[in-house]
Amino acid sequence: QGLAREALARYQKVLKGAEDGAIRIDALNQTGRLLDKAGKTDEAYENFAAAKELIKKNDNFETVDIKAQHKVIAQMRDLDWTGKIPVPPPLDPDFAPGQLVFLIGFPRSGTTLLQEILGRHKNVHVSEEEPTLRKVVDMIEALEGDYPSSIQSLTPEMIKDLRALYFYQAKNFADFDKTTTLVDKMPMNLMQVPVILTVFPEAKIIFALRHPKGTILSCLMQNFKLNKAMVNMTGLDETTRFYALLMGMWKKISGQRKIPFHYIRYENLIENMETETKNLTEFLGLSWQPEMMEFSKGARDKGLINTPSYHQVIQPIYTGSVEKWQAYNKYFAPYEARLKPFYELFGYSG
Repeated sequence: QGLAREALARYQKVLKGAEDGAIRIDALNQTGRLLDKAGKTDEAYENFAAAKELIKKNDNFETVDIKAQHKVIAQMRDLDWTGKIPVPPPLDPDFAPGQLVFLIGFPRSGTTLLQEILGRHKNVHVSEEEPTLRKVVDMIEALEGDYPSSIQSLTPEMIKDLRALYFYQAKNFADFDKTTTLVDKMPMNLMQVPVILTVFPEAKIIFALRHPKGTILSCLMQNFKLNKAMVNMTGLDETTRFYALLMGMWKKISGQRKIPFHYIRYENLIENMETETKNLTEFLGLSWQPEMMEFSKGARDKGLINTPSYHQVIQPIYTGSVEKWQAYNKYFAPYEARLKPFYELFGYSG
């Protein structure tokens, strides 16, 4: 209702009595967002940071071995990706979509906005954050020992079976045929780029980008549900480390192997949506359709969006968040060395 002052007063009452736990975490996070709107940057940051510290006390936080997860990503990065990919036997064309596309990117980089834009195209079906590729990864781990190096020892027949598994699972979440461009929107499939390149070498990748500080700050400001990826989003130190690890893997692999990918920068998309979406559809080999610009209507008609961006994609384009990170820039000072290579890689200034 726009009553920010009244909302802040209510949350501050909650914080006086709330014990450590989900209610307090949410109250700290919402208080931070309201203080941010009021331009009280330091107070806002204190609340966001306090919320993240409480998340680390959650019982689910201990269920993920973060060090082991990071080791696997580093091992995938360090493999030699210059070799040829084995070509699997073709699948029945009636069983697969006409084109498979993976929409990836660090969280809070505009993937939900892209999902809604692409979802308005009559020849596109967007599968929204479903664990389809995860089933393939689980099968690789079960079939072959020594994961992740086993990715590179898959035979053509194994790859054919993995592809069939993927599309069998995808049918649970998506309605597609040989005329469909199926877009698998799962930002953190960024962690599985080596699997995508091996099992689906013909698939296209849409890589959503945002200024590193912008996306990391936005992650700090979200109250994410804990899962294998989001346990890495518990403060600027943790999030910048995870960002650098993932983007370092992408930098290494994309430098060694030709990948059919298209960067789309959030800042450019917000500034000039029609031009950016025309470039995107050209990359996908699709015609541009004016209905794609009615993304907010499509989002409202959908009724339920299962991402933290639900409240943004049902509104007209808002540019205020693009440079928000500049107000918090001093908090990034200890992490500049980690982020600098990716300003250069993605064409941003620090």
